[in-house]
Amino acid sequence: MNIELTPKQYLALIKLINLGNATIINPPELSQEFLDLESYILSFYKEFGLKETDITKNKGKFRLSYNFLEEHNLPEILDENTNTALYFNLAGSLASRDLGEKYKDEPFNEKDLKVFQNLIKKYLKEFEENDFDNLYIKQSSNVIQLSEGAQGNQEKTDEAGEFVDKDHPIQSQYDKFLDDPPETTQQMIKRLKYFIQKDPYFFESYLSLYELYYKKGMLKKAAEIIDYGYQKALSYIKDDKGNMPKKLRWGFFENRHIIRLFVNKAVDLWKKKKTKEALELFRTILNLNPEDNPGVRYYILAIRMNIPFGDFEERFDQGGYYDDSIDEWFRTNHKSFPDEFDWWEKETQD
Repeated sequence: MNIELTPKQYLALIKLINLGNATIINPPELSQEFLDLESYILSFYKEFGLKETDITKNKGKFRLSYNFLEEHNLPEILDENTNTALYFNLAGSLASRDLGEKYKDEPFNEKDLKVFQNLIKKYLKEFEENDFDNLYIKQSSNVIQLSEGAQGNQEKTDEAGEFVDKDHPIQSQYDKFLDDPPETTQQMIKRLKYFIQKDPYFFESYLSLYELYYKKGMLKKAAEIIDYGYQKALSYIKDDKGNMPKKLRWGFFENRHIIRLFVNKAVDLWKKKKTKEALELFRTILNLNPEDNPGVRYYILAIRMNIPFGDFEERFDQGGYYDDSIDEWFRTNHKSFPDEFDWWEKETQD
């Protein structure tokens, strides 16, 4: 039996298959079976008028190119529908639970449908306004928040105001993801969003998603995720009165994901020429971590010298790192800004 398709139908089919495959991660054997089928169908791309630039081929497997995905807005469609499905599924489950508790001794009837719909609307409104920030798990008579980070920083800040984060169990899954990432961009995005949902206070997930969006040219989404992560990080390290800790040191490995997110947020502001906001955030980071392993003092000096981010990187970036020349540049120039660095020199003197 032969199935005949028009070019328009073929185009719709390959988009449908791509979106479907992007939602399948487990079980791995099923995911691979579907990917193989997608590759087979894409192998006929020339017969249906697709261009060479619409397809990539790696190790004999055909995939839609990123240019094709972007041209047809597939990442946007997947992102929107994944979030919508998550919210509706969870709202439906919670509504069913509530309805079952309310009418556990009575059979359901048509009136229950109205109650059920109103419960779904209530939860959808909550998720729309607050995402999952107010979602709890009840255990006995105590209430435990889904993520230990959601409990605030009281247990992580000592009497001297030193913040030291705890381990995040999700990191083991995140490390496996880095070692063996999913094959497609959509699956990578979906997996990183899963990590964020699982632990909203493990900030490496935000950074990886930010970098992925940025590299793929999805600048609006990159800005949204780095800002969302930044706001989460601020709320995470502040105490219940809204006060920042006195110190958040890089020397504690557990703190590094937080500091990295702050630095990336400040750099993002600098790239967008929001130098005042970037400078204030860099100053905050340096105050929290005067040892300054990430090197934000260089960024502060560059901004004070009115050097744009692009010019700074062109001068000092050596392919992902800065060499010793940046230290010499800093020693030569930072004395011109005693209001900025005198306190730092005193605090870091041996």
